[in-house]
Amino acid sequence: MKSKGVLYKPYVDLKIADDSFVKLYLDSSDYNRIKVFKRQTLLEERKKVVVKALTREISKGETPFLYCVKLVGFDIVSGETLPGKSEVPIDDYN
Repeated sequence: MKSKGVLYKPYVDLKIADDSFVKLYLDSSDYNRIKVFKRQTLLEERKKVVVKALTREISKGETPFLYCVKLVGFDIVSGETLPGKSEVPIDDYN
């Protein structure tokens, strides 16, 4: 990822089909436009964010990695936002 220049770039996980996901890396300015939408609020309101972007592929695999060349726009629509990953507590062994 370092050779692709995205190691420290922010990213979002996007669902692109019923069971397909991609990891979309963005510039900080584009990420700041999207991050204002809080997952919990979207879940409560039964809304989701639809992202429109021009991308280039960084790597293929089970979860493809894409880089956002240009964030064209985004819309808030009715639908299910994916719940976040469940947090597993880490015991303090000290």
